[in-house]
Amino acid sequence: MTEERVTYDVTAAQAALDADRQARVDRAAARIQAVLAEERCQIVAVPQITADGRIVAVVQIVAQ
Repeated sequence: MTEERVTYDVTAAQAALDADRQARVDRAAARIQAVLAEERCQIVAVPQITADGRIVAVVQIVAQ
């Protein structure tokens, strides 16, 4: 009995995973934008200073 070696193109597999990930991000962003437009809202990042002095952004949904 002989064993057959199967080879995989790791680069092509990673590219397919990356393309799928980007497509899902694009679809989600489009749906979020549609809901924001429908509700006349927008997403804003509000800077805040943490207790230890770091500057962070807090994302908020604001009505227009």
